[in-house]
Amino acid sequence: MFMKRIVAVMLTMLMIFQFALAGNVFVLAAVPTPTKADLQPKGYLDYPKNNQTICGNYKVSGWFLDVNGVRKVEVLVDSVVKGTAVYGDLRSDVMKVYPEYNNKNAGFHYNLDTKTLKNGSHKITVRATGKSGSKLTLNSKTVIVYNEESTPVKDRHYEDKEEFEFD
Repeated sequence: MFMKRIVAVMLTMLMIFQFALAGNVFVLAAVPTPTKADLQPKGYLDYPKNNQTICGNYKVSGWFLDVNGVRKVEVLVDSVVKGTAVYGDLRSDVMKVYPEYNNKNAGFHYNLDTKTLKNGSHKITVRATGKSGSKLTLNSKTVIVYNEESTPVKDRHYEDKEEFEFD
């Protein structure tokens, strides 16, 4: 059995040498597998986009990866915590780019009620805390909050009218 392996390796080396002689170049390199300690927490705030105008209930979303797991994801507006996002949304796109984290559910979302904010410019920041205590704050996005202001209408009853129209 051992001899068969040696012969197989030698034949493979001979084939590589023949291809190299034909003008083809092959580079054989060992790619080290990252260890758990090498994998730093990372993430991205997908929405809102920078300088986007938002109103009403707006879905803040993105993703976080931490090899030790994510304890919580907080959403801040103008450096004040507004709430905790739901973590665990399916993000197969993130899994394809970072398979070493082995996490296809790295997404988060948070429904931000912009009616609690004044119209104008605000800074949205997202901060994650890993199960190991690590913290990662994503780059903030500046947004413009614009909620149409409605003028309260006084309740009018029939006795408030001076005349009535009948068909």
